Amino acid sequence: MLEHIVVIWYVLLGLIVGSFLNVVIYRFHTGKSLEGRSHCMSCGHTLSWKCLFPVVSYMALRGRCRYCSAHISPRYLMVEVLTGALFGFVAYVIQDPLLRALYLCLAIIFVLISVYDVLHTIIPDEFVIAFSVCAALISGIHYLYAPDTYELLLRVLGGASASLFFYVLWLVSQGRWIGLGDAKLALPLGIIASWPASVSMVVFSFWIGAGISVSLVCLAWVIKRIRTYIESLPYQSRIVRSTEALRKRFHCARMGLTMKSEIPFAPFLLAGFCVAHFLGISVFDVMLSF
Repeated sequence: MLEHIVVIWYVLLGLIVGSFLNVVIYRFHTGKSLEGRSHCMSCGHTLSWKCLFPVVSYMALRGRCRYCSAHISPRYLMVEVLTGALFGFVAYVIQDPLLRALYLCLAIIFVLISVYDVLHTIIPDEFVIAFSVCAALISGIHYLYAPDTYELLLRVLGGASASLFFYVLWLVSQGRWIGLGDAKLALPLGIIASWPASVSMVVFSFWIGAGISVSLVCLAWVIKRIRTYIESLPYQSRIVRSTEALRKRFHCARMGLTMKSEIPFAPFLLAGFCVAHFLGISVFDVMLSF
């Protein structure tokens, strides 16, 4: 019972942290201070404390500004929920206090990298450096708890092999297939995952990326087809407005996502890391099961 209460507490803490991460993501590399009050992006009105409760405020206001009724991107809600879920997961899986604190830091950087890459298709070096520091500390703590030089070498091999693989892809394609930031990020991820889990991490990231990307392309195509068909019907103005609202809800349709579109890979790489490291699923076992 106490363990569940602790997990719930961490989830609530994650929701609060996620609300702050929204500010960091919006203001990072813009020259704006993180100390300024939050305000509406449409009317510029400073938000009161009633509008800043994580998740609750967004749901109560139905995703709109309290002052001008402008639409608020669901990204803010998703960041809060994702951070809360990651905090709860870390609290449930990691029992050691020191390792738990470091993995919570990883969860924060996880969210920052994923969302920033989705928005700007770039991974800032500051985030990668912070992730690398956490990875080195985690590896060092594991070594202090159980001194094993062979295990430490496997961690180095895991990071080097994963990073080298993405670097070769970037070099051969001259940046068309993969970004250099993904090669940098693969190094600390591979160090934490160790060898051979780093291989599973890389393969799962491509599988997850392919599945989600194809699904988004299909979704964008379906929404476009539905809108085209409805526009050809008489007396369709109300339905068109409804589909327009639906289209705005799905960022992929607004971008005109196709098979040739540039897809941010960092979220998929991080998802593959979670599957291989936290869930302990091996790609070799999956392939042998088929």
